[in-house]
Order: sequence, then C-alpha cells, then structure tokens
Amino acid sequence: MRLPKRAVKVPKRSFPIDVFYDASCPLCAAEMAHVKTLDSNSEIRLIDCSAQAFFDANAAAAGVTQSAMMRLIHARSADGQWLIGVDVFIALYEHIGLPRVAGFWGHPLLGKVLSALYPTLAKYRQILSALGANRLYSSFIAREARRALRSRCKNASCSVQQ
Repeated sequence: MRLPKRAVKVPKRSFPIDVFYDASCPLCAAEMAHVKTLDSNSEIRLIDCSAQAFFDANAAAAGVTQSAMMRLIHARSADGQWLIGVDVFIALYEHIGLPRVAGFWGHPLLGKVLSALYPTLAKYRQILSALGANRLYSSFIAREARRALRSRCKNASCSVQQ
C-alpha cells in the first residue's frame, strides 16, 4: 500500500473522526491517550482495532481491512474520507491545537522522510515500545501540549500546570 505523497489538511467539517489504532501497542496507546486528553470538544473517537473479533461495517464496506489497520493507523472522517498513516497524525495534531507536532509530521521535507519511514516504524512498534520509545514520545507530546497551552493563555486569564 502506498501512502499519499503530500499530507492532507483535513477541514473542520471532517470532525468528528474515528481513529482505528492498535491499543495493544504501548506506543500507540500512549500517543492516543495524549491526543484524547487534548480533544476538548470530544470529536476524536478512538477505536481499538487490535482485538481478534474486531469488525467495523463501514470499514468493510470501504474495503478497509483489520489487517490494513493493524499495519498502519487509519482514520475515517465525518465526511467519509479515509486517512492513512502520517496524514492521520497531521489531522489529529492540527485539530487538538498542537501545530508544531502537526508541522513535524507534515513538514515538506521531513514529512516525506517520515511518510517513507512510518510503515517500518509501525511494523516494529512493539519493539520500539519495549525500548522506551513510548515514554520518549509521550514526554515530547506532553511538552508540546504545555507549550501550546502557555501560548493560548498569554493574553487570557488561565493557569497552566507544569
């Protein structure tokens, strides 16, 4: 399966969005937990596709299999558009207000490298988790979330816990 060459910017009308991810993977689970925490409008629905008995009628109708979802993260937007791999991360991080993280995944040069590298990272996600990648990435996301909240609060009266 080939990933799109360019990142897809998902319009606001595409939310809510269903994200099909591997909850049995510590790296995936940690990342999605951070995403969900920052989903202030509850517009991201996380769906664990790792269970043996997993079935989604809409995915099946679109020809999207559980095996494909387990190879690469998938998301279905409210308008029925399917996002795969890096495009899912870009859409999620833009939506929850982490533009630097979205920009990391969607950077014109780095994004191409990440799109090419992502299938290999996904394939070895359990091993990467065992090596601590989930903790490293979680700390990166937490730091970016604090930075985004501080930025939003500069001209407003709110408090940010550090």
